[in-house]
Amino acid sequence: MRAGIIGLPQSGKKTIFRLINRLRGEKELDLALHKEPVVVSITIRDERLELLSRMFRSKRIVFLKMEYLLPVEIYSPVKGERPIWSQVRICDELIHVIRNFELAGEPPSSEEDFWRLEEEMILSDLLVVEKRLEKMKSDRKKGKKERDLEMEFELLHRCKGILEEGRPLREYPELISEPMLKGFTFLTAKPMLLVINNEEDDIELPAWKRRPASLRMLPIRGRLEMELSGMEESE
Repeated sequence: MRAGIIGLPQSGKKTIFRLINRLRGEKELDLALHKEPVVVSITIRDERLELLSRMFRSKRIVFLKMEYLLPVEIYSPVKGERPIWSQVRICDELIHVIRNFELAGEPPSSEEDFWRLEEEMILSDLLVVEKRLEKMKSDRKKGKKERDLEMEFELLHRCKGILEEGRPLREYPELISEPMLKGFTFLTAKPMLLVINNEEDDIELPAWKRRPASLRMLPIRGRLEMELSGMEESE
């Protein structure tokens, strides 16, 4: 299982990523000038598996391994075509870090920031759909009309209509569960956790006028958690 960490610049993505790495007990990562996506993995131990292993005298236990990917920020003037999206398409789920703290005197606009990136992901998926549909139309003109292609064409047209309405594909679970769509790795079809990166004295979720459907929101005080994770137990 691999989770991609996304968010607008200065939202605290690197802080969250460093915090995950510290939980592994690893040395501090230098992420200042990373030019390639960085991946860390955590093995999730399960006492139930250990108990079963002892009961059945199993020599080998396979624990769940969770990987976290921090993509490289590369600017692109074209919305929906930033290289970050191609980096996280391989992920099984996304963690969207959203700034909810004051930055250089600028108050947070967490709701606006969420929808800004959500719209960009919708556009990125739409570009993928349109590119594939154009290719399929070209094949049709050449006389290729296989049954599977016709089904794919119909499914993609449904996706296109949804995305053009500005809606994420995750709102249509039956559609995105279609085997023919799996290979497209749509961003808005992936499970996503919203990590609200709060001020050090704030433990609440922000009051949004419009909350996204079916997405879990988790408040976290990133900077405070980082400080605490670096302290000795006696402190």
